[in-house]
Amino acid sequence: MKKTPAIVKKELQLTIALVIAATILSHISLPFFDHANFHIDFFIALFASVVILERHNLSLLKIFLLGIGADIILGAQLGAFALIFLLMFAVHYFFTQLLIFKTSAQKLILLAGIIFLGIIIKFILNADALIPLLAAPLIINFFFTAIAAGGFFLIMNFRKN
Repeated sequence: MKKTPAIVKKELQLTIALVIAATILSHISLPFFDHANFHIDFFIALFASVVILERHNLSLLKIFLLGIGADIILGAQLGAFALIFLLMFAVHYFFTQLLIFKTSAQKLILLAGIIFLGIIIKFILNADALIPLLAAPLIINFFFTAIAAGGFFLIMNFRKN
């Protein structure tokens, strides 16, 4: 289906609003996440939702620049989110183009998989690598990030024109 300029504009406005919401949510501290190892990765959740819905014309350069922008906004190591976003996109491309994941159940499993991949890569790239990698923080972060991604997915899918 060919998108009209009005639909493209609405999708872009919604995505920008969700990026602003993800930025605000990333900078506030939630009361039950007072430990340094437990947090929700809102940008990973948002990017996973954008990639799964396949609404935006994404290229490798755009994804890299989005990752650099997320690094700057969050104050992360420069290139960390760019690498995460590129690998998430590569996994999505592999499964949708080469293995033909088309049903909604397959896309939901793929969403969970690329979120988990993003969290694993973020933990590996974390500067606090001296702390032993424990399964509990990974599972808790994955669970809450998947819930956030589900919320972003529903918002973006609900606004489908």
